[in-house]
This record gives sequence, C-alpha cells and structure tokens, in this order.
Amino acid sequence: MRRQPAILAFVTVRLSGIILAGGRSSRMGRDKARVSLAGRPLIAHVADRLRQACDEVFVVSKDVSLAALGLRVVPDPQPRGGEPPYHPMRGLRAALQAASHELCFVCGCDMPFLNPSLIRWQSTQIDAADIVMPETTEAPQALHTVYWRSVASILDEMAIRGESLWRHMRALRARMVSEDECRIWDPALLSFFSVDTPADLARAEAIVARRVTSS
Repeated sequence: MRRQPAILAFVTVRLSGIILAGGRSSRMGRDKARVSLAGRPLIAHVADRLRQACDEVFVVSKDVSLAALGLRVVPDPQPRGGEPPYHPMRGLRAALQAASHELCFVCGCDMPFLNPSLIRWQSTQIDAADIVMPETTEAPQALHTVYWRSVASILDEMAIRGESLWRHMRALRARMVSEDECRIWDPALLSFFSVDTPADLARAEAIVARRVTSS
C-alpha cells in the first residue's frame, strides 16, 4: 500500500479553483454543466470538490445563470479581432486573469470525482515551472492543471495568433506529474474521469451509488 506524504507540508498554499464550462457538449447532446448526477447539476459536484482544496472557486462560462448555484461566474469572453470564433484558450486566459491568487487549478465542468488532496499536492510541485500537469498512460490531463496566474499574458498572445491549446502547453515550462505519483493520492485515478457522453453519465451514477452503499 502506498503511503501518502504528510499533508501539513502544503495546507498553506493559496489556490484559485477554476471550472471551465465553455465547451459545446456535442457528445452529451445537452449542456454538460447542468446534467443531473445523483439529483444535482454535474457542475455542483465539481465545485464541491474544489471547495475542499481551493481558497476560491469560480466558473468561466457564457451561462451567467450558473450563479444561481452559488458560483461566481466570469463571462466567457467574445472573440477579439483576428481570433477564431471558438477557441479554448480564450476561456483559460480569462480564467487566469480573473483569479485572486497567484496559483490556479483549472479543470472542466464534467469532472465530478476530483481528489482535493491530489489537487493540493499538485499545486506544491510547480517550483520553477509555469504549469503542473498530470500525464497518465492514456494522455496528458490538460484539464487537471495548475498554472501560475502570470501565464495569462502568454496565452493572450497565442490566442490572438489562433494557436492550439496543445501548442501552448509545449511553449510553457511544464512539470509533468506521473501516473504513479497521482495514484499515491487517487489510486483509481477517478480525478480524471470526465462525463462526456450519456454512457459516461450512467457510469458516474453507478460510482456515486457504490460510494453511498459503502459509506
């Protein structure tokens, strides 16, 4: 059994928790942020997890009515001259610019099983890097990343040029967190489970049901 490092070493980190909810939800067929999981909007589960790890939590979205769920909403900005009509960099840039703290954890609105301890530990690994991103055997987990707030200025320039999200990752100094490191905190790696389709939603319901049964 893996031993978890002492949590006391990083409880004082000040961290902004940011939910990106500007996607098109094409595979779900409806707004993912509002689909019901265990009787509550999916994004509410994400926010609950973030509140256990972060000193502030807000969402970047075009849907300002999400404020009714108790979330501060930062409007997803409209494209500026020269920018493509839809670009994920725009929401990320707005998120970092709106953050109150120098360190920011950024995730998607469809990740209901985030692990607060993993998030806090990940935020301590940034050191001289610009970002800290987990990389599992499946893929880099771009929507489970810690950023310095100052990275917003780099994203600003890249968004204007229409450069891809993956290209911006390569342009930054990244501390890649291994799957083994993540499993210390989250053995099943459920932190990276995203509800993209109706089938994913059914699986998430089953996970919640099992947790209720075993508690």
